Amino acid sequence: GLNVFAFDAPKPLSRHIRLNPPELVIIDIHVHVNMGLELCRVVRFTPGTVYAPILLIVDKPSRNVVDKAIRLRVNGILARPFEPEELGSRAINLVRQAEARKHVPKTHKKG
Repeated sequence: GLNVFAFDAPKPLSRHIRLNPPELVIIDIHVHVNMGLELCRVVRFTPGTVYAPILLIVDKPSRNVVDKAIRLRVNGILARPFEPEELGSRAINLVRQAEARKHVPKTHKKG
């Protein structure tokens, strides 16, 4: 099953993810682009969610938003309009990719 929590400000999101690190974060920046990007920053720089996959939903993926999303290591961007199945498929794929990365052995370079 899925547990879905909605936040509209960075402070309650930050508090929640510190206590309950999510497997996936979906951020919808329908109206407040800067707030959505700030939420991405909070997720990316909170211990426990540094590597959590982030899926960003946008109305129009402007070059500026895409550049900022790349710098914040957002894992996927989904532009409106989209089919609900596409959202579900992208979310599942991001969680699977994150799980696969957890099980890849880390290699160390010999110096």
